[in-house]
Amino acid sequence: MARSCSPPTTPTSPSRPTPLPATPASRAFLRERLGAGLTFKQGSFNAFNHDGVPERFTAVPAAPGTAEHTLDKVRYRAYVVDLRNAPTAACTWLAEPHTIKNIGATYPVADAPRIRLTQTHDVLIHLQQVQAAHMLN
Repeated sequence: MARSCSPPTTPTSPSRPTPLPATPASRAFLRERLGAGLTFKQGSFNAFNHDGVPERFTAVPAAPGTAEHTLDKVRYRAYVVDLRNAPTAACTWLAEPHTIKNIGATYPVADAPRIRLTQTHDVLIHLQQVQAAHMLN
């Protein structure tokens, strides 16, 4: 049985507002506000290098002890998990700080941050392998 990894929603909780009714406006709000993250074990991706030039980079397999390494142990090659309602066994691990790949618009970056996934994401997408898109000239 799943339980919430997040604090319970109450009308008086300032950090968790009362749920919205399912309307077109509320669905649009959720599309804008739902924090989704992407993790992956290895592969290539495009980013700007430190000179501001688009470049293809290759990430080596996730190192032991990183969030990606642990997430990749799940038996599925690709999956989505709602961190707000993860199984009880996962909630403790998800609430602990873990080192993650830090890939944004510019790469590489100097640090590999340690984050608590349940504090930074609502939904997590994990892929074993990614491949960079072909860049247009």
